[in-house]
Amino acid sequence: MTEEIELKVGRLEDLDLAQQQRLVQIINEAFGKFHWLFSTQRTSLEGLSGEIGDSDLLLLTITETNEIVGVAYTHAENEELYFGMAAVDPARQGKGLGGQLLEGAEELARKGGFVRVRLKAVAEMGNVAYYARRGYLIVGQENMPAGEWDSLHPFTVATMQKAV
Repeated sequence: MTEEIELKVGRLEDLDLAQQQRLVQIINEAFGKFHWLFSTQRTSLEGLSGEIGDSDLLLLTITETNEIVGVAYTHAENEELYFGMAAVDPARQGKGLGGQLLEGAEELARKGGFVRVRLKAVAEMGNVAYYARRGYLIVGQENMPAGEWDSLHPFTVATMQKAV
């Protein structure tokens, strides 16, 4: 039987402690496969709260159990909707769930009257190519030194956007 996954929009403060901890777990496990580039965990509950502030969360949940299996956050930046920290439970990666998060952000942008979705992607993580395949264009690029974001090596951040 295939699990039915649904996309919900919510806020961190609306989730109970177990759900908030699940978000942190998913983010750290998803980003953990890049331990060769970033040695520390991506976030903590305190770090997540500080980083996303009052942003909206896109949550992928299993319909039957309400278990969270994917997350990203969005917030308005003038005429753009920013999309960040997308993560899918590693056990469920490769099944299109990341695409569901991205499509959810694009739909929110259209409904909210935004002209585009903007994001940042780390080239060494393969994200630039992933987003480019989905119609995102590089509009800026920055070479980051080792030590930035607790990195072990230099890396490249691409700012990308897509009109909606």
